[in-house]
Amino acid sequence: MSVVIVGAGEVGFHVAERLSGEGRQVVVVDKSLDRLDYVQSRLDIGVIEGSGASPAVLDRAGVSDATLFVAVTSDDEVNLVACMAAQGKSDMVRVARVSNPDFYAETGRLGPERFRVDVMINPERELALDTLQLLQSTAATDIAAFADGKLQLISLQVTSDAPVVNRTLADITATIGDVPLLTAAIERNGTTLVPDGSAVFQAGDQAYVVATADAVPKALELCGHVHKELKRVMVAGGSTEAYYLAELLQQHHVHATMLVQDRRRAQELAEKLHKALILNGDATDVELLEAEGVGEMDAFVALTEEDQTNILSALVAKHAGAKQVVTLVNKIEYVSLARRIGLDAAVSPRLSAANAILRQVHRGSVTRVSTFKETDAEAISFSVSAGCPFVGQPLRDIQFPKGAIVAAILRGDQGRHDEAIAEGERAVAMDPNDADGYVALAGALNLAGKPEKALPLTERAMRLNPHYPTSYLYELGLARFGMEEFDEAAVALERAVILNPDDRWTSRLMIATLGHLGRAEEAAAAMERAEANWRGFDPLSVRGITFWYPFKESADAERLADGLRKAGVPD
Repeated sequence: MSVVIVGAGEVGFHVAERLSGEGRQVVVVDKSLDRLDYVQSRLDIGVIEGSGASPAVLDRAGVSDATLFVAVTSDDEVNLVACMAAQGKSDMVRVARVSNPDFYAETGRLGPERFRVDVMINPERELALDTLQLLQSTAATDIAAFADGKLQLISLQVTSDAPVVNRTLADITATIGDVPLLTAAIERNGTTLVPDGSAVFQAGDQAYVVATADAVPKALELCGHVHKELKRVMVAGGSTEAYYLAELLQQHHVHATMLVQDRRRAQELAEKLHKALILNGDATDVELLEAEGVGEMDAFVALTEEDQTNILSALVAKHAGAKQVVTLVNKIEYVSLARRIGLDAAVSPRLSAANAILRQVHRGSVTRVSTFKETDAEAISFSVSAGCPFVGQPLRDIQFPKGAIVAAILRGDQGRHDEAIAEGERAVAMDPNDADGYVALAGALNLAGKPEKALPLTERAMRLNPHYPTSYLYELGLARFGMEEFDEAAVALERAVILNPDDRWTSRLMIATLGHLGRAEEAAAAMERAEANWRGFDPLSVRGITFWYPFKESADAERLADGLRKAGVPD
């Protein structure tokens, strides 16, 4: 997958970092040479200096071959013009970062379709939505919703008096019975653990728990928190993010009190938000916060336009007794520092925008990939296709790679775990950058006829583990073979055969690849070596090989048989 990103700011950098880490070809365009130097010094991607609104610059960036075009500069108009100027493949998806609500109007004059934009991302509204999710989960410091909110993966700190402290996961599971909860990971002292039944919880652990929406209160209780219905929230600031959050709170019947320092902005918001209480005042004023009852509020959210003011006001509110404190920080690298200085959670409009963009990328069988602020873990949601080799097998019987776990399965509207996977289901897997886990998923995608999905996962695994075994090369070769990129497949498979000449499937696939390339002499030599190595135990024949192929009705089986015949293998 080829991606062109216009804008080398924090949003563009975060999106480029994630996509290049998945093995995608990424080119970033920006007018600032300093920003491009920063990006290129940290990422293995291409950069082009120039305006993203220029067709000539976009041509130099290779937009004609791109399947995804992302315009994320801080200028709405530049992003929209860039999408108009991007002439790519017919199926290319254009995503634009746009904050001005006028461009979302349905009047037809300024709608997305006028600018050839497939998806418009509003960073401020995305942040408000993320903040509302955190507030609704009270004690959660991070949250990812799957399957339209039916399943939630929440991050909770284990308190010193939590019921789970000094107890094993197996003991806790036996106690709660059929409550749909599963601990997918534990972050302890900067290290991410995927626990088994013998794992013991400690005070201060950060637990990543998968639960259905109805089971979230039980997860809070086990980690030492009290679930309370969200009724009253104090919002500091008159920013666009603050307005969007207050609007969402009104829609969910939550009373909002806003502290706005600018009198004119306070009057403007009072005219728009009829159900909110708008006060003109300084959010860092301790006496004002106490007078307005911040200690009685269910939550305090700092959403001014200055990071320093947000952090200071949040700390003041926390000291004054606010039950839950969330603060906005514009610098993405500050988000992970929130808990270390005593705040409950932090949000960033740039991070919210980047995650919203990344959700547009992961389509098909892999429906969503979510990362978390305090850990190197990832949650991957994917659909189970008919070709998946694990269909019908109980999870306990599947040998998952170390560091990977299937945290939940959604069948219909019901979330479950520890059951058999069925076709059409969606699964959520937790994987803290484990290379073998990526290869295992790539293998399933290859066999399911999704080589374009398997390829970036295999390439990422090879970067994570430079001393990769031959199985990585086999999956890489199989993905290239399935995409009919036979030259690249041959390179990977030849290396694999040299390292492990006794691997029959790799040899068979390499012979078929050489057949497709018309390299008859090399194919004949490979057949001789293969038959010598196998000592006649498994004679080469098209029928014999394809009969044992895992999915003999698939396109890969036909491609394999065709390549073997071209290589001179007898039927």
